Amino acid sequence: MKTKLSGLVTRCLKVCAILKKLGGVHMNIPMLLKPKAMIAFLNDTNTVRQGLEKMNYHGYTALPVIDDEGRYCGTVSEGDFLRLMHDIKYGKRPEGKYIIRDIMHKPRDARNAPVTVNATLDELYERVIDQNFVPVTDDRGMFIGIVTRRDVIIQLYGKYKELEKNSGDCPICSGK
Repeated sequence: MKTKLSGLVTRCLKVCAILKKLGGVHMNIPMLLKPKAMIAFLNDTNTVRQGLEKMNYHGYTALPVIDDEGRYCGTVSEGDFLRLMHDIKYGKRPEGKYIIRDIMHKPRDARNAPVTVNATLDELYERVIDQNFVPVTDDRGMFIGIVTRRDVIIQLYGKYKELEKNSGDCPICSGK
């Protein structure tokens, strides 16, 4: 499986190189965006219990977090919940009610930094390499959705297959 995935990633990187030589990728972030209305997310004032229930219900390992005004605040992951339970058990945090804001990764953390809807695809690719999803904000910092690594790979693979079909004797496609 790992070899199959690394082969796919290599082909997708070839597509990027080819498309750059041809004048750019004919994709943009809005084409890849899953809008906020179609995804699961948490409010920063949700309780830890509410966060765990939503993650469990949807089967995700991380969710974006927004504030009451809709601004992106960060991402909360399973690891954040585990760290909280560990810290309470070993006396590093007092028992009590915690909200998502208390345990989540902050947006300044490079692991979950958002891109703006006007960001370049290069910025998106840099983030999607390390993140399963990349939060997307508008120019005011308002959360508008996510771009998933899966969607990026599917889009690039489609472009690769299209170029492969139409490439003929392209030295990049044929590996010469």
